[in-house]
Amino acid sequence: MLLFWVGFHLFILGMIFLDLKGFKKPIWGVIFWVGLALGANALIGVFLGKEAALTFFTAYLVETSLSIDNLFVFFMIFSFFKIKKIYQSRVLFWGVLGAFVCRISFILIGITLLESFSWMYFVFGIILFISAIYLWKSHGINIQESWLFVWAKRWLPLDEKEHEGHFFRKKEGKVYVTTLFLALLFVEAADLLFAVDSIPAVLAITKDPFLAYTSNVFAVLGLRSFYLCLAELQEKLSCLKPAILSILLFIGVKMFISPFFHISNLICLLIICFIFIFFILINLNKNKSTK
Repeated sequence: MLLFWVGFHLFILGMIFLDLKGFKKPIWGVIFWVGLALGANALIGVFLGKEAALTFFTAYLVETSLSIDNLFVFFMIFSFFKIKKIYQSRVLFWGVLGAFVCRISFILIGITLLESFSWMYFVFGIILFISAIYLWKSHGINIQESWLFVWAKRWLPLDEKEHEGHFFRKKEGKVYVTTLFLALLFVEAADLLFAVDSIPAVLAITKDPFLAYTSNVFAVLGLRSFYLCLAELQEKLSCLKPAILSILLFIGVKMFISPFFHISNLICLLIICFIFIFFILINLNKNKSTK
């Protein structure tokens, strides 16, 4: 089993390196990571069975849909720090890699809590409800007034001049952090914040550490490519916010009633697909009416 996990992570690192080589168009990066996820899904179906494959796909779809909200936060972070497009990919690479490293510990802790304390289902359900309410009321984040920005300005030696793609700058024998590093700091913080709802969401689908982790990994590692592809469609994608909110509420209900009533992953998948199709159709109709 140890050999398998080592092999899996070596494969993922190889795919990250291949992705970093770059694609002529961002859409190819999206196709690359979605294709890898579907390939993994097929292998799971062959070796672990159809039910495991269905569980993986449902968890992957949930995690990917919740990740869309991360993209809007990334837009705001890069806009606030005035990070040029040529440097955004680098920040996202290290930010996503950091998320990749910390997700396994979050998942294992979550599984341990659910198996040890049955009332944690209610706690995780409430977390998802609160996340949905926060998303509904949220109109973005005020980076300048955030505690992280205040702390960084006070305690970090900051050089606010042009960073030229560097996280650190050495001047007069002293090392300074650049605004590019601050952007990375906020990207990492944003992912940790979103893990608060995404990890309970995936654990509402499965408590199998392998399926929960691998579906999370493929969803998170595809974030950079999704961002680069969707950066030009920010305004159109904002209409999908109600879809994400609805998915959070549905998964919260599923987690809350899990100790008493089981909703199969097939039903979950169908409901999630219906939610997406419903709001995509509304989005398309809205775009037509504005033309």
